[in-house]
Amino acid sequence: MRKLAKARLTGGGIACIAICVTLFFAKLAFDYQHTFRGWISAHPMEVTLDLSRPGTVTVPFHQTCSVSHGEGVFVDGGLKDDGEQIPQAELNGLSGSIVIQNATDEEIVARHFKVSEATLSDSPGNSGLVSGGQMLVEIPTFSQGEYTATITIEKGVAALSGQTQRLYAKYQLCGLEQIPVVVLGFISFCAGVVGLFALVAVLPGFLRSGIWREVIKAPPPPESQSEET
Repeated sequence: MRKLAKARLTGGGIACIAICVTLFFAKLAFDYQHTFRGWISAHPMEVTLDLSRPGTVTVPFHQTCSVSHGEGVFVDGGLKDDGEQIPQAELNGLSGSIVIQNATDEEIVARHFKVSEATLSDSPGNSGLVSGGQMLVEIPTFSQGEYTATITIEKGVAALSGQTQRLYAKYQLCGLEQIPVVVLGFISFCAGVVGLFALVAVLPGFLRSGIWREVIKAPPPPESQSEET
């Protein structure tokens, strides 16, 4: 006589669910790690302009990260020294502002910058980025989305006349932003261990008898015993 092997089916269900959870959270961890690597090299805003004279330009600002501990606006151009850095003295006197607005023209960020007060932040070893740019201003992190940035040069630097300069924004990342990868990976690992043990426990039975189990029917009592009673 055969009956459904309920314990075996339950174990098989646990194994399937655990394996699905493992793959799901592993995929989430992989996707988040891929996104993080994109943040490292991302430039939410990038524009070339003349920094030798006053002027205003408005450009798109594509915000994809809202978990960094800050963002910076940098200048990069043809003034690099032998160490591939822009000498701060070459930019002294440059001042201006940046205003970031959303689609409804609501002001999200407004910052003034002056190079004489800036520090060289985009140097080797900073978040894995090496570009030799001079930070003009640090801005706070804000929500993901599409914005516009209006850059105003109030006082230019005459020494930059005739040279194209590139302004760009980048995220300031310290590595703690990868904590979700660790958490998701740990959940995936734990679910994988549960699934592995459950699979090892039920697989031999499935290979031997499938979803059924054999039930041995007890023999009837002897006739003599039946008559005495």
